[in-house]
Amino acid sequence: MKPWFCTISLLLNVSMSLPAADITVAGSSTVGDVLARVAHVWRDQGNAAVVAITGSGSNSALPALAAGSATFATLSRALSQPEIDAHTAAHGPLTSVIIGYDALAVFVHRDNPLTHISLAQLDAAFGAERRRGLAAIKHWGDLHLSESWNDRWLVLIGPQAQGGTHAMMQELVLQGGPFAAHMTREPVTSSIVQGVGTDPAAIGCASASLLSKRTRMVPLGETREQALLPTSITCNDGTYPLARPLVLCWHTNAVLSPEARAFSLFVMSPQGQEIIANTGCFPLGHTPQIKNHQPASEAK
Repeated sequence: MKPWFCTISLLLNVSMSLPAADITVAGSSTVGDVLARVAHVWRDQGNAAVVAITGSGSNSALPALAAGSATFATLSRALSQPEIDAHTAAHGPLTSVIIGYDALAVFVHRDNPLTHISLAQLDAAFGAERRRGLAAIKHWGDLHLSESWNDRWLVLIGPQAQGGTHAMMQELVLQGGPFAAHMTREPVTSSIVQGVGTDPAAIGCASASLLSKRTRMVPLGETREQALLPTSITCNDGTYPLARPLVLCWHTNAVLSPEARAFSLFVMSPQGQEIIANTGCFPLGHTPQIKNHQPASEAK
């Protein structure tokens, strides 16, 4: 029997080092779940290297890389220029590749009749400052649900502050504003969907790959008329407003082991892309493009 090869630890704001392994991956729990599936297949093809995957949020990815505790860092959002500048100035250049796409989907209970929602309405429900200009949405009647739903309070279930879901919602939905104080914060995104699935009055945003039998996704758009569901097409062509890249990165000057290099190439291969598609995320519609990052002051 081959040894167990992949450990996934969802860190709940607890200091914890990665287990000893040949290849270590740290950062986004969403990307970690995807890579765990890829690593299962890779291992079944006869690769004996131990892959340890830890998911504690996208914000933990570059610190783990800087500390030397991770071979690869993962983010469920794009790298920002300020964090590229800070990291590369202190630790050298970064290399990254988008390995697929995920989408933040709006989830409601399967019995909830909501048919579509706009970004402004989502901001009016989840945002404390409602920077998109709508009045606060507190009851389901404010989203035009009638009869028994009219006076029911929205139960907001959202992300903790360290992950890519929080950062993306704050930037693209709330336009940089804070979340509503009464929102229940879950430590991992899967808990958001689980919570929505237990309460017909609940609403939350999480990875589209987490759809469950007790929940459903609601079409979303800049306006209600433009509302779309996330699909491979709408995420790759940018028409779905909350599509997000799944990013794998490493130090450009690091000497990757043969096993680490082989694993990264497998992730980007057609077979790796097929596995990513089978997780519920969306594969790239093109060959993965590897990018090298340096401080903006050094860019030509």
